[in-house]
Amino acid sequence: MCGFLFEANAVSIVDDHRFNTAFDLINHRGPDGSVIVKSVENSCADGQSVQSSNVYIGHKRLSIIDIAGGLQPMSDITGQYTIAFNGEIFNFQSLRDILKEKYSIEFKTKSDTEVLLYGLIYEGIEFLHKCNGMWSFVLFNHYTKKIVFARDRYGIKPLYYFFDSLQVVFSSEIKPLLKYTSARINDSVLDFFKKTGIADFSDATFFKGINQVCAGESGSCIIEGQKISINFNQWYSIAHESRHDLSIDSCKQNYNELIDQSIRLRLESDVEVGALLSGGIDSSIIVSRAAVLSGKPAFRTFSGISNNKAFSEAPWVNAMLREYPNLNNTIVKMEQDVSMHEIDEVIHAQESPFSTSSVISQNRLFKAIKPSGLKVILDGQGSDEINLGYDKYFSYAIGQLVSQFHLQSARKYLSDIFSYKSPLHAFIFILNTVSPEFVSDIFRKIFGFSQSQDIKTYLNLSREMSLFEFENLIITKMMLPNHLKYLDKNSMQYSIEARSPFLDHKLVEFSLSLSAFQRLQNGRRKGLLLESMKDALPKEIYQRKNKIGFKSDDQQILKDISQENLTFRQYTINRWEQIFFKV
Repeated sequence: MCGFLFEANAVSIVDDHRFNTAFDLINHRGPDGSVIVKSVENSCADGQSVQSSNVYIGHKRLSIIDIAGGLQPMSDITGQYTIAFNGEIFNFQSLRDILKEKYSIEFKTKSDTEVLLYGLIYEGIEFLHKCNGMWSFVLFNHYTKKIVFARDRYGIKPLYYFFDSLQVVFSSEIKPLLKYTSARINDSVLDFFKKTGIADFSDATFFKGINQVCAGESGSCIIEGQKISINFNQWYSIAHESRHDLSIDSCKQNYNELIDQSIRLRLESDVEVGALLSGGIDSSIIVSRAAVLSGKPAFRTFSGISNNKAFSEAPWVNAMLREYPNLNNTIVKMEQDVSMHEIDEVIHAQESPFSTSSVISQNRLFKAIKPSGLKVILDGQGSDEINLGYDKYFSYAIGQLVSQFHLQSARKYLSDIFSYKSPLHAFIFILNTVSPEFVSDIFRKIFGFSQSQDIKTYLNLSREMSLFEFENLIITKMMLPNHLKYLDKNSMQYSIEARSPFLDHKLVEFSLSLSAFQRLQNGRRKGLLLESMKDALPKEIYQRKNKIGFKSDDQQILKDISQENLTFRQYTINRWEQIFFKV
């Protein structure tokens, strides 16, 4: 896990001072090493010398795999290729063995970076289909002056860029790119966010002129004379494979095996790995299996516990601690008092406004983990998206259940909705989902349903869309990109790598290949997940209906800072404009 800055200029020498100033803005992403490779002569195996063209590659390292040997930017033995890589290839050891046998490669390090480097050299972007992990990278060919870049399947690791025909700059964060362009507010992105709370639905960012490489996307740039060209390709998209005929027992067995396989891979590290433990279903499943699979007498976990009893998950955290005595848990008190300064700090780290103070709570938790010295944390991101955990799935899931004549399961699913909402809330929710034209704006405001309708309007969604198609949108445009951005920037602000076992591509693809009936076991959201891991969970968590997460009282926070006349979203928009544009 790291951060990098890459600049290629077709017409002039790279400005040393500007590059170094921009590069230092991502120090927090890699405190263990800082290296810049400049456009210098590289000695090659055949005796030739090659001069690259005005290219600087800077890398800030957070040492996790091969502490001694994994220094970046990394070049191959000939010096023809140089890579800057942010992320982890969790199955790199098996891939190294395959590459070594197939191409007789003599690896010089024990790092996943070198495996990725040679995999790309010998097999190109197709090699990424063999990789299990999270990544963004830029690979430069000093001979051909070609730049290849890519981002992982679900966009876990960020990759931003600024491009014109004279230069291209890639970065792990936006702030360094602001040194290269007089960015303006992207009004279309801001308008969409104001109405929906969603930002990362395309390659556009809040900053006009600065874009992002999208999830599952790759591309290339070529420096030709005094011009640089750029093109993009979608190297990955979720395959629509149906396993609707798989028995429930087989679903459970497969799910159990895939979760264990994912967690086992994400425990791969040369430094200690810990986990977040909220007391919710997702984190409890990850912690329960990691505590066993790690094989360690003590497995460190961290729990953010609110001092507001309405938002406290202490009872469920304590249930996990009773069930797993080898958990060495640290309680982080999540006080309600939030200052304007703290909000500004999180906005600066996120480089964007956000809709709820839960983003601040998450940031606080990683800040509290920092003094422990842990560099790697497992978290439950992605489970709601792949396990029908969101209320937004209701109309699509219930529609599939009814159309396939699983009427008893549909009835239980309706009962599950009523089990964690008041009867009036549940009735209005269902009516708003199925026939929104009959729900008044007053009820939408009371129960917070307006966002869903605005999203459907903006993205031109329809209830005729299949469940798979809607899940794909949730994962690629509507929910997951936002959450992954918050997670990456909150964790990396404190030099901590967050790993998300539920986003193992094999698990994602398997889950989305199943029907609503298979996944909504006993009519419950996340039913298959719960039934697959039932034996690993304390009874209190298995039977739990409600969900709290990083919840806090947004209105009270606004009142405390004398901003109660605004929504939390609008307040962060105002502060973001002031921080980045002095508006």
